[in-house]
Amino acid sequence: MIKSISIVLSFMACGILLAQDTPAVKEEAVKLAPAQDAAAADKPQEVSSKSVLDSKVEPFFESSKPVFKAATEVSVFEYDAGDISVYSTSVSMDINPCSELKLVLPVYGTTGKYKVADDTGNGVGDIRIELHDHLIKSIDFKVLGSDSAWVDTMAGLGIPLDGEYSSAGEVLTLGGELGLAWGRTKLSHTIRYSFVDEYTYVPGLGGFVNGNNYFGSTRLSFQPYDRVDLFIKLDQYMGDGMENIYVGPGVKCKLFSGCSVFGEVGVPFGGDFKGGSPDLNASIGLQLEF
Repeated sequence: MIKSISIVLSFMACGILLAQDTPAVKEEAVKLAPAQDAAAADKPQEVSSKSVLDSKVEPFFESSKPVFKAATEVSVFEYDAGDISVYSTSVSMDINPCSELKLVLPVYGTTGKYKVADDTGNGVGDIRIELHDHLIKSIDFKVLGSDSAWVDTMAGLGIPLDGEYSSAGEVLTLGGELGLAWGRTKLSHTIRYSFVDEYTYVPGLGGFVNGNNYFGSTRLSFQPYDRVDLFIKLDQYMGDGMENIYVGPGVKCKLFSGCSVFGEVGVPFGGDFKGGSPDLNASIGLQLEF
């Protein structure tokens, strides 16, 4: 009997001690909770990439710091009867993350049959105002096993400057670009279609052409290093009953932040050309961003 009473008293004492310790434990837990919440707040949050529209597509309307770009390019079109050189300078500004406004001024030089001016053969063409829109900058796209895709559109207006190589009137150009990417490999196709009232100057077709004209370019590129792009191009010019196609390699290198250089070469590949047979097309250029 005494042993039973002793056991009961022992359990009661333990219950009292536990009842006294419980508030302390709860108070300690309350103290630890803010520290745990702070640690959780400092921990980097994982962003889900499952939602294509939320994480992959760049928003169309969003304020950002304007980015200014300047570029200069020298191109040469060699023909049996003479050469045409193009000195093109452009400046552009990002008006929002998905839109770019560009101003382009080409200066032409000609020799042989293609010489237009009587003295040096040099003169200005049309000044062009272009608007480029990146409708889709990057989106998950699994067609043909690709990782992503992009879609661009452009609209341009060429305004004659009353130079030796100026058009008869304003030239409206519409176009776009569609691209696919597989890691460091990209495939893109660009088109430009120009609406011409009478005539305009197209070096890829040997000079002045009557009526509307088309330009298309397909490029397959590979990036072996972060600052280097290697590509193969196929350029097609069509207009005034003629067609000229160039195929060749090219390279683009990023020298440092905001500065890139590029060069490319094209050799004739088929087509139907009325003038002197095309021999070569080569271009080099410099691009700056600031």
